Amino acid sequence: MNLFANPTFLFTSPFILGALLLVYFVSRKVVRSRTKQLVASKLLTSVVPYYSLKREIIKIALFVVGIVTLLISWSGPQWGYSQQEKTQTSLDILIAIDVSRSMLAEDVKPSRLRRVINTLNDQIIKVDRDRLGIIKFSNNVKVLCPLTLNHLSFKEHLNLLSVKRNFGTGTDIGKAIQYAEETFEKDDKDQFLILITDGGDLEGKARMNAKKAAKKGIKIFTIGVGSEGGTLDELNVGIDEKLLKNISESTGGQFARLGPNGEGIEHIFTELQSIGQKKLHEQRTTSLPINRYQFFAAFSLFLFLIEPLTPSGKKRC
Repeated sequence: MNLFANPTFLFTSPFILGALLLVYFVSRKVVRSRTKQLVASKLLTSVVPYYSLKREIIKIALFVVGIVTLLISWSGPQWGYSQQEKTQTSLDILIAIDVSRSMLAEDVKPSRLRRVINTLNDQIIKVDRDRLGIIKFSNNVKVLCPLTLNHLSFKEHLNLLSVKRNFGTGTDIGKAIQYAEETFEKDDKDQFLILITDGGDLEGKARMNAKKAAKKGIKIFTIGVGSEGGTLDELNVGIDEKLLKNISESTGGQFARLGPNGEGIEHIFTELQSIGQKKLHEQRTTSLPINRYQFFAAFSLFLFLIEPLTPSGKKRC
C-alpha cells in the first residue's frame, strides 16, 4: 500500500511548516514590539484587560494544525484499493499469406491456399475483440486489408484472395516481414504477425528483418504449408522449416505446420485467444489506490475558517 502518492513533498513539509511558523511568530513579535512602543508594559493589562494567553495559544494551535493537514493533503495520502476496469484494448494481428503459384498445389485439399482461407474463416471467431489485417505476398507484397475491427470486411477480402500470375513468382519472406513491420503503427504494443507460406526466402533477408521486427515488439507466428524439401513438381516446392522456426523463436512466436485440416492455424489462433483473454483479465482486475486527500483538505479549510472567529481575549462580564 502506498500511503502517500507524493512522498518527496511530504519529506519537505517540515521545512515548509517551520518557515510558516517562523513567519507567524515573527509577525506576532513585531506586533508586541510596536504595542510596547505605544504603551508601557505595566499599563498593557489595563489598556487590554481582556487579553488571554490561553486563547492566543488556541488560535496558534488551530493555525498550526490547519497547515499540517493542508500539507498532508498536498502529499496525496492513499490507502485501500478499488477495482477499476481500464479501457479495453485489442491485439493487432496481421496475417501474411503466400500467394505464389505453389499455393495452388492440391496435396492439401481442396488446395493449399483454399485450405488456408477456409480455416481462417473458421478460426477468427477466437479473436473477435482484436484488429485483423491481411498482407498477400510472393516476391511482391501488398496490403489486401488494413488492420480493422470490422471482421466482416476482413472476411470479404480474405475470400477474394487468389494466386495471380502478374503478381510475381517465387517467395520473399524477408520482404513480407519488412512490409508488415512498416504497416504496424509505432505506438501499438501488442503486435502479432502470422506468416503462412510454402516457400523460402528469395532474397535471404528474412532472419535480419525478423530481428528488426523483434526489437519493435512484433511476435511472428509462422505456419509451414506443404512438405519440407519438396519434390520436382513445380507446384510442390518445399518449405524451409528451419528458417520458419528460427524466425518464430527469434521474435517470441511459434512455428506450426498447416496440417491436412488446418490444425496449425487452429493452434496459433488458440494461442492468440489465450493471450487476448489474459490481457483482458489483467485489465479487469487492475487495482488502483484510493485517494484520501479530500478529508484532510476539508478539515484544513474548516480550521482556517474558525481560526479568525476564535476570540483572543477573555469574555467580558
